[in-house]
Amino acid sequence: EGAKIATQEAQVILTKKTGKGFFVKNGLRNALQTGCQYFICCDASGKISFENILKIAENLKGGKYNCVLGKRISTTGISKEREIVENFENFLIEKKFKLKEPLKDEQCGCWGFSLEELPEITLAGEGYELELEILIEALRHPKSRIAYCSVNVLETQ
Repeated sequence: EGAKIATQEAQVILTKKTGKGFFVKNGLRNALQTGCQYFICCDASGKISFENILKIAENLKGGKYNCVLGKRISTTGISKEREIVENFENFLIEKKFKLKEPLKDEQCGCWGFSLEELPEITLAGEGYELELEILIEALRHPKSRIAYCSVNVLETQ
């Protein structure tokens, strides 16, 4: 059963562990149905603090950006295998969309976007690929204004 935490800027839906895909898709549907202005997600692993969610909300609230992606301040907790996969994914997206700047840590696990300006983002993924899917959808959108926000992520022990 989910619990809601509402702030003036955003609504966060917390659920029992049912998988990332289930959480993100149902959270997005709920946010659209309840008229939320922003959709902000954070991994439920406990490695990202609530303060980081507020940082994402602040970046969206100003209106300068309509998609904000978290960027780890330190990446020392990422396995070598994951780092290789993420670098390859970045390379493919950078080439496909002819980005002028390289992507930065697109799978941090903390991100958000404006539901008013990017309402047609639909998600087909079922798990960790959702961050990439949101990034790609935002890059395709003609009104996209993407920013990165530094977040603290606790390192893996």
